[in-house]
Amino acid sequence: MHSVSPKQTIGDTAQLEPSAGDSRVRHRILFALTTLDVEKFFPQGINVEGLQADIHYASDNELSGDNWSKLIRHFEPSIIVTGWATPRLSNDIIENSWFKAEYICHLSGSVRSFLPVELIDRGVLVTNWGTLAAVSVAEHAVMLVLACARNLTKWHPPAESYIGGYSNRHTTIRTRTLREKRVGIHGFGNIAKQIVHLLRPFGVKMSAYSHAVPSEEIEKNGLDSASDLKSLFADNDILIECEALTEKTRGSVTEELLSSLPEDAIFVNVGRGALVDESALIRLAAENRLRVATDVTTREPLSPDDPLWNAPTILRSPHIGGPTSDLYEHCGQFALANIRRFLNNERVRAIINREIYARST
Repeated sequence: MHSVSPKQTIGDTAQLEPSAGDSRVRHRILFALTTLDVEKFFPQGINVEGLQADIHYASDNELSGDNWSKLIRHFEPSIIVTGWATPRLSNDIIENSWFKAEYICHLSGSVRSFLPVELIDRGVLVTNWGTLAAVSVAEHAVMLVLACARNLTKWHPPAESYIGGYSNRHTTIRTRTLREKRVGIHGFGNIAKQIVHLLRPFGVKMSAYSHAVPSEEIEKNGLDSASDLKSLFADNDILIECEALTEKTRGSVTEELLSSLPEDAIFVNVGRGALVDESALIRLAAENRLRVATDVTTREPLSPDDPLWNAPTILRSPHIGGPTSDLYEHCGQFALANIRRFLNNERVRAIINREIYARST
C-alpha cells in the first residue's frame, strides 16, 4: 500500500513537476493540508495507492502568505484537498488563467469561509464530509436535552444535602422525562434530520422552522412546519438550535423569543453562539426560567472573564459535538474514496451546490 505518513507530508518542490512518461496521468492532486490536519484526518497516513495522478503534499510554509497562490500557480492542480486550516481560495486566485482546479475535496463541513460561491457557479465540483459529522452532533444535542431534562446542573451538591433529604431528591432536583414532549427545531439541515431520527423513539411531537427551507421539505420528513420563529418558540417544551449562521440568522434568537418559551422549557444550542442573545440566555437560566445547554458560544474559546464562563445554571460543552475524535479518520477515508470516484468518472458523494452553500454557516 502506498501511504504517506503524517510526518512525511512536508512539501517537496521537486514534486511540482509532472510525472514523465505516463500518458494515463491527466490529473494533479494537491493535498493542501497543514501538518495538524493531516495528523487528525489521516493518522495512519494518506493511502494514495491506485491514484493515477501527480500528487503534491503542501508544507505548512507553502500554505502561508503569498506562498499559497504561488503553489497553486506553479503546480496547477486539477484536484485540491482542503481542511480547516487551508488558506482561502480568494478571487485573486480563482480568476487567474493558471487556476485549473476542477474539484475541491474539502475534508470538513462548511466551505463558505474558504471559497466564494462563484467557484461553484463556474462548474467547479465541491464536496465535504457529508452527513458524517451530523450524526455525532445530533447525538450530542440529544444528550444535552436529556441532561437538561434530568437537571444535571443541580446534581451537585449531592442530592442528600438538599432540603427534604434523599427521599425527596426527584422533586427537589425536578427531573423530567423526554417522552411525549413538544420539540421545536430551529434549522433543518443534515444535523436537524439526524436529530429527528434519534428523537422518534421518545414519542415526541416535533416541529421545525428555517427561513431557508420550504415548509414542504420539513413536512416531507414527518414534522409540522412552524409558520415563523415566534410560533416555534412559543409552542414547544424543548427548543433545539441548529440553524446555520449567516448574516440573516445572526442574532435571530432574541430575548423576546427566548422569553416566549414556556416556563421551565429546555433550550439547547448546537448551531452557533452568535445566533443567540447570550446575555438574555444567561439571565433566563439564572432565574430558572429556562434549562439551558450549549455546545457553542459567540467567542471561542471562552475567556475567564466571559459571563458564560461563570454561569453555573448553564450546562456548557466546549464545542465538541462533532465530529467525535474517532470519526476524523472516517472523514479522511470518505474524501479519498470521493477522489477515486472522480478519477474513475463516477459520481462523487456529498456535493455542495449553491443552495447547500447558502444554507451553511
